[in-house]
Amino acid sequence: MSHNVALLNCSIHLLDRAKNLGIPIVLIQPKSRMEPFCVEMADHLLVYQDGKEDEAEFINFLCFHNVHEVLTLSEASLDLCWRLNTKLNNNTPPYPKVFKDKFFMREFLSETPFGNVKYQVVSTEKELAIASEYVSFPIVLKPVSGSGSKGVIMAYDKSYLKLSSSSPHILEELILGDEFSVESVVTDKQRVHLAVTKKQLFDRDGGCVVERGHFILKLHNQMAEKDIIRNFVDGVLQKIEAAPGVYHTEVIVRDDIVHLVEIHKRVGGDCIPDLVAQATGVDLYTVALQIATGRSVEVTQTELRGEAGILYLDKPEGLVSMVSGESILRTMPSICTFQINFSTGSYIKRPLSSSERIGYVQGFSFVRGKINAILQEAQNVIQVAYD
Repeated sequence: MSHNVALLNCSIHLLDRAKNLGIPIVLIQPKSRMEPFCVEMADHLLVYQDGKEDEAEFINFLCFHNVHEVLTLSEASLDLCWRLNTKLNNNTPPYPKVFKDKFFMREFLSETPFGNVKYQVVSTEKELAIASEYVSFPIVLKPVSGSGSKGVIMAYDKSYLKLSSSSPHILEELILGDEFSVESVVTDKQRVHLAVTKKQLFDRDGGCVVERGHFILKLHNQMAEKDIIRNFVDGVLQKIEAAPGVYHTEVIVRDDIVHLVEIHKRVGGDCIPDLVAQATGVDLYTVALQIATGRSVEVTQTELRGEAGILYLDKPEGLVSMVSGESILRTMPSICTFQINFSTGSYIKRPLSSSERIGYVQGFSFVRGKINAILQEAQNVIQVAYD
């Protein structure tokens, strides 16, 4: 039985898939992200001022259009999406609290094989100092509810420790290992783990944690390492009794032991669904909409048909006087798309969160083990001169 969904703070990705599926588009969009395609593609549209979300107005709008669930691809809108879905479900959260509250996730899994990370919750600088004696350095400090790496700090000693806000934070031991995400699809009949994605961070001397790249490689999707990760994630989804949907799970592997970072009931950010589509042929945007609207969906685990990746640009800080290389990028056969978020007169600075990154290059290759070098070469093509 199909039912209506609404899209919140949405890019053209979901709108386009919804149109192709014949789904009526009920869209709630912030004014800062209003584009012509929003008006053209939406059947019902509510625009709101950024930072002034009127949840009562949103609920009235959603109920009027008989909406049962709200979907978003924006990490910044996850909390709002959670609250709206909770109210639409008579104040009953539509999915486990483990997706929203990092401390609750750790508590819920603490007595299971998936609770192998030391942690403490803190709200004051005094509590932070005490907790750092229990969770030995290096450690990671992050808001209990947060997204987009905002406020996340890696600390190798006490000089880095500082709460980013007055809201509760969770202090965790920093597992130094290889970081991955797993993109999974859960239906009434199966749990399929489509791709294991290798994560790369910006190379910083401590401080903020910001993701720089994601790579779907045959190396991590054909060897025993994949089975270790896949079996771990499958166990987590089984433990939380995961309802049908698309899931994004982040883990760290050290000495063949998998540690859970966090799990979300949504498609991954940073264009990861595009990488999955290129590497496997499965469009997670479409799958998420099919499941949310009650349509039947079948997903099959297959070998990768190639390798895909995205690399965010890393350029020195400074005032930009000239940017070149775009015309060359357009001729590189393995580059699918790219984005440069700066121009002459811009000031490039160190990204403290994912929203502050300055652009990316994204590509695909049939040749095993080449995509990382291809994307690094593409980034080097972008030349920046400074005043």
